[in-house]
Amino acid sequence: MAIWTKNQKFIDYIERTLLFKDFGEWKKIFDYSVKDFQKIDEKIILLLLQVDCHVYLNDMKAPKRYQELNDILKDYDYQNEYLNDYINAYNEWVIKYNRESAFQKFQLIVQKYNDISALKRGQLIAFLMGQNKKQLEIAQKFNPDQCYFKGKYYYAMLSFAYGEIFMYKEAAEAIEKGLKIEVNDPWLHHAQMHNLFFTESNITKCIKISENFVGYWQGLNAFLRSHNFWHLSLFYLENQEIDKVIQIFESQLWNFKDQLYLENLVNAIQLLWKLEIHNKIKFDQKINDFVNRSFSMLYDSFEEEVYGNIGYLMYNLLILKVLKTQKADKYETQKQIIWNFCEQNEMKEIIPLLEFLYEEKYENENQIFNGLAQAEKLLGSEEQLLIFQEACVPILIQKQEIYNAEKQTSKLLSVRSSPIYQKWQQIVLKQQ
Repeated sequence: MAIWTKNQKFIDYIERTLLFKDFGEWKKIFDYSVKDFQKIDEKIILLLLQVDCHVYLNDMKAPKRYQELNDILKDYDYQNEYLNDYINAYNEWVIKYNRESAFQKFQLIVQKYNDISALKRGQLIAFLMGQNKKQLEIAQKFNPDQCYFKGKYYYAMLSFAYGEIFMYKEAAEAIEKGLKIEVNDPWLHHAQMHNLFFTESNITKCIKISENFVGYWQGLNAFLRSHNFWHLSLFYLENQEIDKVIQIFESQLWNFKDQLYLENLVNAIQLLWKLEIHNKIKFDQKINDFVNRSFSMLYDSFEEEVYGNIGYLMYNLLILKVLKTQKADKYETQKQIIWNFCEQNEMKEIIPLLEFLYEEKYENENQIFNGLAQAEKLLGSEEQLLIFQEACVPILIQKQEIYNAEKQTSKLLSVRSSPIYQKWQQIVLKQQ
């Protein structure tokens, strides 16, 4: 957006969103009202940015703010094509809830005006739709050399798009270009850690590179800061630095000074579950303190965000894991709701997998492998979705399903040559 305004207040907002600064910084856009601006273009830009902020805050106020924009437009025969394109894009996104159409309109803005904010929003929508190729498609329509920010922030988007479709060599090249321009871009750090996970077997190198970024993560939005630390914790876990993993959980992934986001829950619960899978903690004991401090917050988030939205399914499956160990009565109630939701949304094959993981009910190998294939369709990164694949192995070993345990371990080793997976393979081979 910044290239169609010279107002520094608006440019500052755009840059805060691209760097994913703390939401308190984003909210400064609400310090202004349309009365503070004389030009109609600036009034419209302000309201568009406020709509945008409401979308990211997920506070359900975006439609109302958009209506304020419509009320102003009624008094004008508005001819600014650039801003009209933005108005139409947000109409599709926040009023009609048509993500496909919104993506197309943001992509058109990128094509016509080389607009980096439209690129960021379009990529987000593509991610939420689970259409990773579209993330790259829209990124490739942008020219960083002709951008207001002179190439900053672009390569983080390009590299992540490459990584999502397993083009790791191209992702690495984009990351290298980006770091030469803007070393403090946290999204570049995020893309780098993604890429390292799938391409670099030297865990010491992975940790060293990732630790070099940590100093740049202060002042970030709670989600991105905690998520970047989550990526770092995966490397620590693989390197058996369990004290550092626990420290990250307690200081970064579940920090009660921050606003709670479902994404934070995913990071926190996944990390505890991984620690249990790898015999480093007892999940039910560690999660007990987690739940006692925050159960109402946890459960409220579960109820607010779930039903009717396939994008939140992974979050709710993880929270269901918590309910299983802590709140048996609520577990049964919510399990049935989620099972019904899965059946109605062509996800019914994931149900037997979850019964295997949460209740250790086992019928045959199809129950597991068909369920895992369906789990790969959940919204989330490949690292996040690995949790379901990893959780199967110890249970299969315990049940003496050695052939299937070996099959699943081999699949994990094809993703990453982790010492953790290698240890499982050794256990399995000894029992064959």
